[in-house]
Amino acid sequence: MDEQNQSTINKNMQFRFLKYVSAEYEELTVSKNLYQRGLVKIPAPHFLVFYNGTESFGGRAELKLSDAFQIPEEVPELELRVQVLNINEGFNKKLKEACRTLKEYMLYVDKVRNYAKRMPIGEAVDKAVDECIGQGVLEEFLLKNRAEVKRMSIFE
Repeated sequence: MDEQNQSTINKNMQFRFLKYVSAEYEELTVSKNLYQRGLVKIPAPHFLVFYNGTESFGGRAELKLSDAFQIPEEVPELELRVQVLNINEGFNKKLKEACRTLKEYMLYVDKVRNYAKRMPIGEAVDKAVDECIGQGVLEEFLLKNRAEVKRMSIFE
C-alpha cells in the first residue's frame, strides 16, 4: 500500500501514484525474467491519501486515472483508483480511533495551526512539538526527528 499525506487537494494524485507503483514494480522485478512463460507475481497495490488541509473537503473521495482521459471510456483498459480520506477534526473518527499514530499526527497538526494564528510559524512548531512531547503525543518520533519535523512543518 502506498499512502500520502496532503495538505492541499491535488487531483493529480493518481498520476503520481502511477509513477510510484511503476518504479516499485520495476525494482521488484529487476531480477525476474518478464519474458518467461510463467507469471511473475507482484503485490497488489492500494492507494490512499490522508487529507489534512484547511480547504473544505468532505469525508472521502475517489480519484480515478480514467477521469483524466481525454476521451472517456466506459470500461477503461487502464485504471488506478486513489482513496482520499479527510483526517481533520470531525471526519473519519473511526479511522483515527483505530490508528493511534494518525490520531496523534492530527493532534500535532491542530496544535501547530492554532499556535500559528498568534505567533510566527517557527515558534508555533516549537511550542507544538514541546507540548506534544510533554503529553506523550508522537513522543518518540518527535524526539528522534525534531529538526526534520520542524523543517517539514514550516515548509507545509
